[in-house]
Amino acid sequence: MKAAFYTQHGSYENIKIGIMPDPEIKEDEVLVKVKAFSLNHLDIWVMEGKYPAQIPMPHIFGSDASGIVEKVGKAVKHIKPGEKVIVYPGLSCGVCERCLSGQDNLCRNYFLLGVLNNGVSAEYVKVPSVNVFKIPEGLSFEEAASIGITYTTMWHSLVTRGGIRTGDTVLIHGGGSGVGTAGIQIAKLFGATVITTVGDDWKVEKARSVGADFIINYKNIDFFEAVKQITEGNMCDIVVDHIGQETFARSI
Repeated sequence: MKAAFYTQHGSYENIKIGIMPDPEIKEDEVLVKVKAFSLNHLDIWVMEGKYPAQIPMPHIFGSDASGIVEKVGKAVKHIKPGEKVIVYPGLSCGVCERCLSGQDNLCRNYFLLGVLNNGVSAEYVKVPSVNVFKIPEGLSFEEAASIGITYTTMWHSLVTRGGIRTGDTVLIHGGGSGVGTAGIQIAKLFGATVITTVGDDWKVEKARSVGADFIINYKNIDFFEAVKQITEGNMCDIVVDHIGQETFARSI
């Protein structure tokens, strides 16, 4: 199969297009013909050698993808060849207490597709059958390929952990990013008022187009004071901060 891969850490200039072996599936796995895949910042960290593990080379990168099921293992019953699917990139053992309780991301054997194994930047990718989900009608391959990490991350943040409710005021940092975009849309789905921060003027319209009620360019105005003014001093019910050190203390 054709694939995009690299043989050493560095920049995108090391990416090559070439022929790699076709994946061979086990009885509980599926082979997906990749129609679209998206880039995550994790892909850049892995490429640059910043991930704290030994990465096998040559390395086919990428975690988020969508495609068409090409082949299924003999134990797979819920999905069949020809179906359009989203590939969920979180890989775990599936049998430990954490996996069985729905906290597979806490599994001791958890890792993301395309980090410690070959990823989705190829014609085909193999994954456990539990890692594919049918694409809903009306969703393109490109849209579906953007869901894997970003939307599950934000659903966990806002719904599972945040307990978001109708009428909440939510601050989402980094509204121009993939997870920021997902957060805005999920928060609006629950009827929240959404405030978001961006670092460029062109991102203002992008954030507004996906539903943000108030957009703060933090390079032009202090976000804390802006939120205080917008909420008339009431501040926020939920803050989602995936930026880190620069914003965390003041977000609290």
